[in-house]
Amino acid sequence: MRASSGGMGELMREIGPQLMSGQLGADVVVRGGEMVEFDVALADLNKGVVSGIVTDNGSPARNMSVVVMPADTGGDNSQMFQRMARTYAGQTDAEGKYRIENVPEGNYELRVSASRGGGGGRGGFGGFGGTQLHKQPVYVAARVENTFNVAVSTCSVEGLVSMPVGEEPAQLNGSVSLLPGATEVPADFNAGGRGGRGGFGGFGGGGGSNALNGRIEDNKFRFEQVPTGAYLLVLNTRGRERVTQQVVLTGGANRVEVTAGKPSAPAQPAPGQQAAPQEGQQQPGKQAQPAGSGGGR
Repeated sequence: MRASSGGMGELMREIGPQLMSGQLGADVVVRGGEMVEFDVALADLNKGVVSGIVTDNGSPARNMSVVVMPADTGGDNSQMFQRMARTYAGQTDAEGKYRIENVPEGNYELRVSASRGGGGGRGGFGGFGGTQLHKQPVYVAARVENTFNVAVSTCSVEGLVSMPVGEEPAQLNGSVSLLPGATEVPADFNAGGRGGRGGFGGFGGGGGSNALNGRIEDNKFRFEQVPTGAYLLVLNTRGRERVTQQVVLTGGANRVEVTAGKPSAPAQPAPGQQAAPQEGQQQPGKQAQPAGSGGGR
């Protein structure tokens, strides 16, 4: 039996995992024909404060999203209660500081992401569910200020798409994705993933939950606030074959040049269908009209 000054939802989020895992035993046993007295103490949910400073490449990181979400306890019903549990969020100020109040005591995962809509120019990434730059397990103690400072390392990427040898210069547009740690394109890869800020990049989309997706415009693409590391770059330009290239991104500005794929072969007609006539060819079953015949009055 439990009594709480908070809402029923908060109480269930706190004791639910213990209840479902069998860690929460009975408080009182009642048998038929007996009267049992049991005193219940009103429990005030113990809460604490989570605060700290986020730096990006050694400088205060402004407009970063900081989220504290209940940790996965590993039980059979842990993920269900994790989805039910409330997340607590804040944002860094101009000095990189954040502060999140009224967080119930317990184990959590602290995540830092680049905020949606921050910065400018082409590129950038989403906030919640956006470019996750850091995560770590934390324990929040009640009635105290819990300080967690976070240092992230990000970079920018400027890309140029060049023409294959022997082809005339042309204006190329399409999409580009960065797949962290990948060595080959996943079978479920979707090149049509959405971009993030400014339509040029973001976590989530075509390459799965960890992919960064952007657009190619006038043979150029750009990403900002990208975690450093190894990536598989996937290039999809209209009317051309897909191209992949391994890249390693380090701190600061990275410049990448990628050669576009060869022109794609014309699509083959389905069985029983005739191929579309090429320009200047006569359609089957139709007679060519003499030059100058307009067919009208």
